[in-house]
Amino acid sequence: MKKSLTRAGIAAQLEEKFCMPRKAALSFVYDMFDVMACHLQKGQHVKISSFGTFRILHKKERTGRNPKTQEKAMIAARRVVSLRPSSYLRAHINGEQEHRYKKML
Repeated sequence: MKKSLTRAGIAAQLEEKFCMPRKAALSFVYDMFDVMACHLQKGQHVKISSFGTFRILHKKERTGRNPKTQEKAMIAARRVVSLRPSSYLRAHINGEQEHRYKKML
């Protein structure tokens, strides 16, 4: 099973790479995600260069089906977060491009 990158994992990498105190790194990560979540909640896009754009999609109410009983049920309208990856991120994931910031850091 593959491991997931968590907020604590991101903070640990910041702590190591930039010699930040652990508490400051954790605070930075939590604050960054809070800012992103607030802007998404307002309906604004969050664009991160060379990574992608997070946006809110509006799903309409629809009829669904319980796969076990085949009983129909209404699924309420809702908002969902979507990430549209940048062309750089897509190329990097597919191994077509080396990380562009390696030399800078």
